[in-house]
Amino acid sequence: MKRLILLILITTVVLFSGCGRNDNSGEEITITFWHSFISSTIPALNDLITRFEKENPGIKINAQYIPSGDALIQKLITAVQSKT
Repeated sequence: MKRLILLILITTVVLFSGCGRNDNSGEEITITFWHSFISSTIPALNDLITRFEKENPGIKINAQYIPSGDALIQKLITAVQSKT
């Protein structure tokens, strides 16, 4: 379980590190954030997303629940292979 959490955190950091912003574009950037948080932690996640969006105008976070385990691993593999 600790390895899965570490994998999710590392993946999140890598994805966000590649998200530079060009202030000349004027377009809103939307980032889809995959997570496996349980329902009791969703309010804290939503609070963090709201804070991030306030501190980073022009960036919108779309939180998307992905079940942990094989479904998450398969989605990550597909995304990496398709460079999406």
